[in-house]
Amino acid sequence: MAVPKKDVLDELHTLSDKISSQTRSIGLGLIAVVWALITGSKDVPPVVEAGKRHVLLIILLLSIVALLVDYLQYVSGYLNDLRLVRKAEMRREEAIVFHKSGFLYRFRAWCFVGKQITILSAVVLLAVVLLTKVGGG
Repeated sequence: MAVPKKDVLDELHTLSDKISSQTRSIGLGLIAVVWALITGSKDVPPVVEAGKRHVLLIILLLSIVALLVDYLQYVSGYLNDLRLVRKAEMRREEAIVFHKSGFLYRFRAWCFVGKQITILSAVVLLAVVLLTKVGGG
């Protein structure tokens, strides 16, 4: 079954937007969970012993890095598009050609992949910390 290229591109846009939204949600959720695990409260002691707190700080750092990389993805896309529009305006061109080999275009793609790897690493690390705590290790 053949599908028009525009339909596939629209689907890719929708999926990448949802993935980015999920990355942000997971990152913010991880920050909240890790903060709760580190600080505990008056009635509830911290879940993770002091010896593993450095691992929680790594998870916190990975979550923040993922959010920063997400931001950089959009900044690089904006700067790339702005550069292309200004170039087209100077040449009085109506059509804009994306150069997929340009640094900002490639950086944007690297950021998209990088934030997924970073947030997945943080999730796996948190799971390991919690499972070893629950498992008694």
